[in-house]
Amino acid sequence: MYIKFIDHFLNKIGQIGWREAVLYALDNSSREIKAQVLGQLNEAIVGWKFLLDIPNNHGWALVIGDELGIKGMNLSRSFKSVVILEQNVKRLIFFENATKQFEITNVLLVKGNLNCSLPFHDDTFSSIFITPIISYLSKSSQTFLISEVYRVMQQDGSLFLLSENKFSYLRVKCLLKGQENDYSKTFRSAKGYESLLKKWGFANITGYIVIPEYNMPREIKQFSGKKEIWNTSDSNWKSRVKYNRFLAPYFGFRALRSQDNNSFIENAISYIKDNRDIKDCGNPILEKYLLTPKGNCIVILSDKKSLGSGFVIKIPTTLLARKHDDFNYQALNEIHENKHLSQEVKSMIPKPIYLGRHNGQIFFAEERKFSKSFGSIDINANDVEFILERASYLITILHKETAFTSIFTETRFTNMIETKLEYLKKFIAPRFNITFQKIKAYLAEGLIGELIPLVRGHGDYSVVNIIVDGPSFNINGIIDWDLSKKAYLPLLDILNLIESKYNVFQGRELGSTVRDVFLADQLTNHSRSLIACYLRELGLSQYLMKYFVIVYWLHHVYSQLQYPFIEIDKDWIDMNIIHVLEYLGQAL
Repeated sequence: MYIKFIDHFLNKIGQIGWREAVLYALDNSSREIKAQVLGQLNEAIVGWKFLLDIPNNHGWALVIGDELGIKGMNLSRSFKSVVILEQNVKRLIFFENATKQFEITNVLLVKGNLNCSLPFHDDTFSSIFITPIISYLSKSSQTFLISEVYRVMQQDGSLFLLSENKFSYLRVKCLLKGQENDYSKTFRSAKGYESLLKKWGFANITGYIVIPEYNMPREIKQFSGKKEIWNTSDSNWKSRVKYNRFLAPYFGFRALRSQDNNSFIENAISYIKDNRDIKDCGNPILEKYLLTPKGNCIVILSDKKSLGSGFVIKIPTTLLARKHDDFNYQALNEIHENKHLSQEVKSMIPKPIYLGRHNGQIFFAEERKFSKSFGSIDINANDVEFILERASYLITILHKETAFTSIFTETRFTNMIETKLEYLKKFIAPRFNITFQKIKAYLAEGLIGELIPLVRGHGDYSVVNIIVDGPSFNINGIIDWDLSKKAYLPLLDILNLIESKYNVFQGRELGSTVRDVFLADQLTNHSRSLIACYLRELGLSQYLMKYFVIVYWLHHVYSQLQYPFIEIDKDWIDMNIIHVLEYLGQAL
């Protein structure tokens, strides 16, 4: 799929850096190709989303067929060394330049033919990852590869296999339109792969499939290959499974060489049951898996008697996810240990249970109430306004109870605003330098020297992070505090809440809402009322609103640019940064 892209990339190799060459290669690509490539380059969505039990990090891992190399680079953070086996020399050059620019030293690149014996000794790897490249091999080659994988895997090793779904609706649609003639593929069903793995001695074979949704998180369901019977406690989902399983483009397997089931998830569940007070969730069951945009696999444990509360175990599969877990745990601890916070606020926020390692694997656990994300429910306009009012009230109370007022000094301005402006300039053409100077001067004049309360902020206070009870639409949880700060500027959470409403329910981009709604003063009366109430409760003047809108936009795009490769997504930068800069260049 990516050979032409890599050819284009190689035209610039040696002249510019790897990231810059990727950007160059995407310049003349279609929007569809850009989406495919950027999806592969995003470390949190790299195709091994089914791999729920990343094993002990002291072993060696083998990745067979790595498309754009991102899987091997990500796994390098979890293992002593990672070997990427690749048949195509051009891809190896591509991977080599990537590892150099990322300064990754424990990834080894090996050229090998998948139709021959693997060039490794017996019992070498603790984990082996096979990507959908297996679909490009003949059935006899697939069989030989699985036998070789069994040979080079350690006795207690794990195999992770990801394959295209033979019965995918999208694939069948392509076949009917004659659009799948570029490559010769060999497809097996889930049952076919399970039989193949059993033939060569693999045990404890577990299958997974992701139910496609418009956006992350995606729900991961476990299935049995025998007649493809699907294991789930969700009766409503069962009634729709015969349709859903034909939508998912991929399925995955986890298999063990030994008969012992050393699943990390089962071990983590046992650890929590043995070491924590679980009287409110005395008989937990595995309810579902979710994959987050940052790269966390989330395991949800519920009480059999009531699915109203339970545990969430987060297993970070990327460095980004690990970093955010640390911040989330710290924020939750600080909030629940704060004696000045009301019980009303604390009851909305998950309790941290554990952050550390078990059997060599990092994980983070928290106790929370279960319902539905505000952004995922079917809801009318009146109910949206009702929930927004309650959400605005709760964050206002938190801000009031944690606020401390001080003069906004030049040092604070530099740390909170100026450094982010300078960071942004790195991705923007020099023609906007004058606009950046205008923004800096405008914000400095309006904020420095003012008495401004600093608050405990959420950092990503959006409708998708607000959990509501479906029937009553009451809020019973506010999640994902990984961007939270103790000394956060006021109003930003409220602006983010309002912006997220436009984004989730109307499909607006951030830049469009900031430019055409906030800066153009086109807020609805309901949004104006929420902002006015907040300003009044925090003792802030209405004139500060225009400054905080720009600061909010700056904080938001800065946060987004921390995600790998979003900085090379020119479409995103145009819509969310360039268009706002053009507006501000004329308005200021």
